[in-house]
Amino acid sequence: MTNDSPPEGKQTLPDWYMQTDMIAVFQKIRAGEFCEILGVGSAGKSNFVRHMTRSSVKRVYLQQYEPYFITVLLNPHLMINIDDPATRAQAGLAWPGYELMLSRMRRQLIELERRNLLPHTNEEMDVIEEIENRIRLMFDPHSVIAHSGIRHLEDVVHEVLALGNQWHFVFIFDEIEEFVRTLPPEFFQSLRGLRDEFKGRVMYVTTSRIPLVDLADYKIEKGGDPDTVMVMQGFTELFTGFTHYLNPFDERSAREAIRRLEERNRVQLHEINRRRLMGATGSHAGLIRRGFLPTLYFAPDNTNHNAYMQHLLADRSVARECEMIYTSLADNERETLMAITRGRPPEEMTPGLRSLMDKHLIRDKDGLYVHRLPILAGHLMERASREPE
Repeated sequence: MTNDSPPEGKQTLPDWYMQTDMIAVFQKIRAGEFCEILGVGSAGKSNFVRHMTRSSVKRVYLQQYEPYFITVLLNPHLMINIDDPATRAQAGLAWPGYELMLSRMRRQLIELERRNLLPHTNEEMDVIEEIENRIRLMFDPHSVIAHSGIRHLEDVVHEVLALGNQWHFVFIFDEIEEFVRTLPPEFFQSLRGLRDEFKGRVMYVTTSRIPLVDLADYKIEKGGDPDTVMVMQGFTELFTGFTHYLNPFDERSAREAIRRLEERNRVQLHEINRRRLMGATGSHAGLIRRGFLPTLYFAPDNTNHNAYMQHLLADRSVARECEMIYTSLADNERETLMAITRGRPPEEMTPGLRSLMDKHLIRDKDGLYVHRLPILAGHLMERASREPE
């Protein structure tokens, strides 16, 4: 039994989904390196990392090594929230992070056992029993034991990696901004220590809207201690040179996304409207999702391109998605994007322009900087007409 079977009524993405991005990320994993996956809001980052944890997908990119790379997906919204100050002081501020990591490691090990891929040793206690005991200790009322999350995590990682040199752990922190907002910087410092102990066999993958080097500043903006920069630097520097900007959908993946929307809504777009939707959205995942229903109600035989664009922009969900993408950008990115929208692009490469190009929002077309998401450009033009320069 594998974890590839989706819940009833839920479709499984094909193994070739977002293939270019998968190849890039798995190359880093196979090399024992790290990877920060960056993308604008609703670019499909969470779906991407969920997809890459499926055993059939890992088998495509890791081949015979698939079972030995244990991918542990960590969702920050599933951390246990401790409201009571006394309990939080007793357990420690980093407790929710360690508890989530141990819990999700247990799930992955159980799945390997179901597939008869987890070897049994001659020890009195197997690995799964060991991790279950460690999880129970995390709930011990004695504060010293509850505070020892990193030690419990370290011991379980050691037990699994002791099974053989082929075993590896890949911890995937989805929406790492939320982990940074919630957990103390010492938590990330301890993850650096874990990596140093098991170098080449413990890797981290993160998804976020902002680069990891800026996460410490993000933590300070949320009311954190200015010393956060120094404490977190050991963790963030692991990813230097290992950034991957998520691409918009390739045509096959975009068509698959539309097909899934058609199946979910029990309707079918005309082929002309499928192409229109992919073109107007630049095959951005969130914009395809929001633009699907408005496109359904646009006449395929209407050849007026501007009429179609206005039809999309008039839809509240499309406008909200465009605004969310815009507001998710850094200040210098927003300023540069609006300048390009107004026809006044930078005369030379700037950090904001470079970042917009990396995030696939702007491209260089014969020496001119143009939008890659036409519907976002239309939304920003409307926004610019309402705002003073």
